[in-house]
Amino acid sequence: MKTNILRVLAAVFALLLPLASAEPEQKEELKVSIIGKSPDNRGVTVRFENRTNQPIRLLRPLDGSEWGWHMPVYNLTLSNSKGEVIPIGARCGLSGLYSSMKWPDDYRIQILPGHAYEMPVDLCREIPADGLYTVRFRYHYDPKGETTKKDPKIVYPADLWVGTAESKPKVIEFSKEP
Repeated sequence: MKTNILRVLAAVFALLLPLASAEPEQKEELKVSIIGKSPDNRGVTVRFENRTNQPIRLLRPLDGSEWGWHMPVYNLTLSNSKGEVIPIGARCGLSGLYSSMKWPDDYRIQILPGHAYEMPVDLCREIPADGLYTVRFRYHYDPKGETTKKDPKIVYPADLWVGTAESKPKVIEFSKEP
């Protein structure tokens, strides 16, 4: 009888031990997901969801954010059915603040707790052939992080969310533009 009780206790302990030692699941503060094609079919619609109990403040992309030239970095990865990454397109070297937007007011996005914000993000690359493509999106903001271009006119607000949020991959059909 004593042996049976010890076996039962050992079995229960063996089942509970992994639960006690497992790391607690971390809740994403900012969830990013790809909804689908953008309305103009030139990109995707990205959804930013605030999962905290405080407002989150982000920035819209600056001219060059998609190329990693300025914070925040809006990194979109597109790969074909063979897994080959479609490279981002070439462009001029000018970047920074858009002349039609007031810094930083027009760039700010505030997302209240439990709310979401959706925006189109351009592909910034040519689609080589009609087909299904896997799309991933990553938003990254680190005021101390390195980017390839510096602009003394850009002084980042102190109240912005700092971190990286990545979407799960989403398969979307795109057509080659004529």
